[in-house]
Amino acid sequence: MAKITDVQYIATACGVTLKDKVIEGIAKKTQNEFDIDWVITELALIETPDSKDIIKAINKAKPTPKAHCGACKKGFIYSLNRSVFRDMEANDVAINVPIMLPKAMCYCPNCGKTPGSLQKSLSYMNLTMVGWQWVILYDFAIYHLQHSIAPNDFNPTEIWPSLEIYPELTQQQMNVMNEIWKYAQHREPIQTPELTPLIQKNIRGIA
Repeated sequence: MAKITDVQYIATACGVTLKDKVIEGIAKKTQNEFDIDWVITELALIETPDSKDIIKAINKAKPTPKAHCGACKKGFIYSLNRSVFRDMEANDVAINVPIMLPKAMCYCPNCGKTPGSLQKSLSYMNLTMVGWQWVILYDFAIYHLQHSIAPNDFNPTEIWPSLEIYPELTQQQMNVMNEIWKYAQHREPIQTPELTPLIQKNIRGIA
């Protein structure tokens, strides 16, 4: 059920005068979570919307877009794709450039639907995997969040405070982090970091 105040606001914004009983009737027939601005925009296409038009628009509307924490992409960050990593290990495929990082999506530890999912995933990783997860978080911070952090200064808990991650980085992992940092020094400023080349590939499902 929609809030009566929301229905009244929509009617007023559309220049429609409705009786209290009509407003209450609309509220009872509509969902309670919806994007009010979208509804008003939709009803603006109708010269004189009536109660049926308002009900239809409210029930058609999607929920209000969620405001995310700013340390993710719409509530998601990257995790190590453990399955792909095991396949790479079994076939002696060495990760020597950032584009080979086997990534998967996971919920943001700050604002995702299940914030603890990455921490749970870390509990299933061996030391080598934890090291690569650290590298992936660094890659995300550099290329998605546009941070300027040298490898030796990176601390993911400053971005995602709830994380507990204690890697023992190998020389190979440090080399890849240095490659990420080197590439970042030569990139052009962009408005949509999600379009950068190093993060478009190797998203092969959920780990």
